[in-house]
Formats: sequence, C-alpha cells, structure tokens
Amino acid sequence: MSNFVEVIKASENAGGAGTKKIIQAALQKADATAHSLIWEALNPFRVFGVRKFDMPLDDAKVPATEADYDRFFQLLNKLDARELTGNDAREAVSDALSYFDHETQQYLARILDKDLKAGFSADTVNKVLKDVYGVIPSFEVMLAEKMGEDMEFSDYIDFPCQADYKYDGERTIVMVKKAEILPFSRSGKPSNHILGLFDEELYKIREHLGYDYVLDCERISDLGFDATVNAKKAGNDAAKASLRLRAFFLMSLVDWMAQKCDITMEENRENIANILTATNVKKVI
Repeated sequence: MSNFVEVIKASENAGGAGTKKIIQAALQKADATAHSLIWEALNPFRVFGVRKFDMPLDDAKVPATEADYDRFFQLLNKLDARELTGNDAREAVSDALSYFDHETQQYLARILDKDLKAGFSADTVNKVLKDVYGVIPSFEVMLAEKMGEDMEFSDYIDFPCQADYKYDGERTIVMVKKAEILPFSRSGKPSNHILGLFDEELYKIREHLGYDYVLDCERISDLGFDATVNAKKAGNDAAKASLRLRAFFLMSLVDWMAQKCDITMEENRENIANILTATNVKKVI
C-alpha cells in the first residue's frame, strides 16, 4: 500500500498564500513507492507513448498490494523500452490499472500522461526529497533572460557577442531516433500534437548525420502566433500545415543525455546551415 494518491491530492488541493509549504509538507510524507511514481511522471527521459487507452470497467475491491505496484512499474519499463506498443500497450495499461481502485486508477493514469496536475515540478521534489530518494533528472534548455535596464548588459554580456531574433512561437525540443521521433515542450512535457508533421524531414536529417540527434528549435507559423497555438487543436489542418521548426541548436543524442556539448554556438550555426542545405528540407529552417 502506498500513500501516492494522498500526496498528490494534498498537493493539488493546496491553495492560497501557504500553497508552497503545503505541497512541501505533502511531499515530505511520500513513501518510497509514491516517490518512485512521482519520479516516473516527472522524469522527462521516461516516455511511455500511450496516449489513448480504456480505463478498466471494474476496479479492485481490495487495497492494492506491493505486487500490484510492481506490476505497474514493470508496465512502465516495457512502455519506455517500446516492448509494448499500439493495441498491445493499450490492453496492458488497462489490465495493470484493473488491480487498483477507481480513484487510484485516475491518479496512475496521470503518470502515463506525464502530468500529475499537482502544482509541483521535479525541482520542488528534489529540494524536499533528494537526500532521501535521490534526484529526479531535469530537462535543461537554454532560455533567454529579460533585462530591464541597459546597464545590466555589462553585468551579463561580454562583447563581441552573438545575438538572435526573439521568435513569436513555442519552444520545441525534438529527439530523433532511428525508430521514433519524440517532441517535447521546453519543460519536458511531450508535444504529441506535432507528431507526423515534420517526421519525413527530421528523418532525412538523421540519415544525413548517421546518428540519433536532438534539435532545439522554435515552433513558428507563417500565419502568426495564433496559428501556432491553434495547431494543437484537432482538425486544424491549415494551422498545422503552416508550422515550421526554426533550428537553434543540434547535437547528438549522446551529448544531450550527458547534458554536455563541446561545440561552440558559432560552429553549431555553421553546421546547421550546412545540414539544411545538404538535405534540402523546407519545414526545418
């Protein structure tokens, strides 16, 4: 038996001036199984690939056992390793959830969706529990910082320096592997609504490179920011067709996983320009 549901419920119901303290207090009570489930949900490098599945018609009438949770963790491992896909994956999810009561099923489903809806991030969990259970990996990307006064530039920037446009779009990080493409938002949440839109060109780049890679880019639309947002909606074909990926940085998947890359920004820009010219892609710019 785990207190996972209790921890998530306490966190999602927190509100007001003391929200942060309430969430931290709830997390401090998390048992080992609860933390492992939270780790699975917030670890951006664990991808389960199941977007639709049927919730079990019946739920368990007895409290879940350690074996039931072990079965669920084994399912997550198989999904992440792509040992289960398609209908097999959906059926396996429904079967694994059937060993839990209805309420627990709903909260475990959030793990598969990679969104606990509980008002805390991996950073919050790590601050509270890293000394007990270890660190949940974070999804680190380069971000711009706003400077309100001209004088601040001298504190942060050395000249000469490189500059770039501020694009009115949405940050996107795409992992391109031999057998799959995984797009993410800047926070590490899957951006599944763009699956299939750029696959042909992204695979073409991979074929040219000869290895798995990660592309850090901005998702923009020829029709403006509203179209970029509206492309998330089902059936909005015009908005989807207008999307482009403005490439910022490209590195090997090995370097991304190590969160370390020796290439300079100047070399990176030159490499990207050469790659895009050699592959003659149109939607990755």
